[in-house]
Amino acid sequence: MGSATSRLSMVRSFEPGVADGIWFQLVEAGSVRDGRPITWPIPNFLQAPDAAEVQAAEGYRAEPGFAPVAIPIDWGANPFRDRAWMNRLMCLQPMDAYVLAFRAGERRWLRPAADIYFSWCDYHLQQRQRAYMSWYDMPVGYRATKTAFLLSAVLEGDLEPSVDEQRVLVASAEAHLRELVRPDTLSHGNHGIFQMHGLAVLAQCFWALPDARPALDYARETMQYLVGRQFNDEGVHLEHSPKYHEWMMGELSDIAASGWHALDVAAVLERAEEVRGWFLEPDGGVVRIGDTASFRGWPPATVSTPDFANDRYQMRWFRKGGYAVARSADGQLFVQGSYHSRAHKHADDLSFELFDRGRRILVDSGAEGYGVGSARAYFLSTAAHNTVEVDAMSHPRDGTDAYGSSIQDVETRPDEVRVRAAVDHVSMDWRHERVLSWKPGQRLVLYDRLTSPRFRSFSFWLHLAPEFERLDDATFCDGEVHCVLECEAPYRWYRGTEDPMRGWRANGTDERLPAWSGCATVTAAQVYLRTIVRVSASCDCG
Repeated sequence: MGSATSRLSMVRSFEPGVADGIWFQLVEAGSVRDGRPITWPIPNFLQAPDAAEVQAAEGYRAEPGFAPVAIPIDWGANPFRDRAWMNRLMCLQPMDAYVLAFRAGERRWLRPAADIYFSWCDYHLQQRQRAYMSWYDMPVGYRATKTAFLLSAVLEGDLEPSVDEQRVLVASAEAHLRELVRPDTLSHGNHGIFQMHGLAVLAQCFWALPDARPALDYARETMQYLVGRQFNDEGVHLEHSPKYHEWMMGELSDIAASGWHALDVAAVLERAEEVRGWFLEPDGGVVRIGDTASFRGWPPATVSTPDFANDRYQMRWFRKGGYAVARSADGQLFVQGSYHSRAHKHADDLSFELFDRGRRILVDSGAEGYGVGSARAYFLSTAAHNTVEVDAMSHPRDGTDAYGSSIQDVETRPDEVRVRAAVDHVSMDWRHERVLSWKPGQRLVLYDRLTSPRFRSFSFWLHLAPEFERLDDATFCDGEVHCVLECEAPYRWYRGTEDPMRGWRANGTDERLPAWSGCATVTAAQVYLRTIVRVSASCDCG
């Protein structure tokens, strides 16, 4: 990120006459919206019929679990030390409940929404202050869209700004346009989609700005490039999280249909729709790899139902995407071998989830939120996944050693599936080869081969679903399914510990459940270890 000085220098100091001239051209021409929607993603809880009244009475909440923050907003504060909260604040999410109430026919709420916008401008553009994430990529795109929304409201007779507000709106549009056309500030992940959408809408609504035309050309060209980086030709979303697969399908569909872009995403979305069912668990939950929190409610998936009269399972191998999925009548093995970039990536190379006999058995710890504390660090770490940690250090997840797909082969037999994968952790100087052999309803066998030029401390982590209770060092039961662990190396078990943080599974944003997590540690330069997880229906937990 650039310095505060370099950021602020991008705000062109319009003489009042220049700003007034641009404003006059915009007003004289009238709205260019032509029925096209000026929208942005808004969380479900802010769409409640009384959300505007509640916010006006209690203050702004980024999510139901957060304490309210008083309005007017203190833009320099970071009260929760939470990255996601600050991202939403700088996206001007406090406007959203008021904007929705305005769109529902209550015109009185448009002025409070505008007041929040102009308050942000006063702090950042007029006072020339800067706060955490003020000019972060996604918020700039959201604010550009909201700037265009306010101009449209003025031109359509719904908002009457003062002369000073007119000038601020022009200056803010200029500042956001100049920021968004800088290639060095472009996110090459999903955030870039919202940057370029905001830029395209802003450039068309504020067409009288000197650089509007080339900015629109840049936005349209860059948007097509970014769409190609979201989903590959297998239909797989490339940001390591099924949640974002579903979310970006919806967002790209809405953006393409909005009329602000010359964008054809039909083929991309068709492929994404065809494969998304493979990222669901048999009970309809979402596989929680990467930054996927607990949630349900996806529309019916288009994955076909296996013919279990003839086959014990179905298999899908995403060779480029980096996933292998085997599904039986009441079970699923999901293998994670994907590393394309840092976007929503956890330190989870060669991890997996096992669902069998209708129950979650071995699980990914999931994602609790985007805070900056120990909980976020834990859920990102290798120790929170069903894989191998070396010298108590997590695998790199910042793009270092990115390999695309690590899954090398899939072998299917009448009653068994085998997945072979390997990762060279070049920067950490070791190699991990793993074979997973699954017989649905019976057992999963892990064959791990680890090699390094020197002695290392290798820790093999396994994480059981929170419903399981521990009967002894190797036996667990959830009331319906019996799980027995067989391994030559002894396991040490944790459940809900805080120092160090071990044995937790995320249960939605900023919530977690205690769960048994085991670690077997072997010190050597080369290790070959076999681990068997047996599953049966008989269970006596009394």
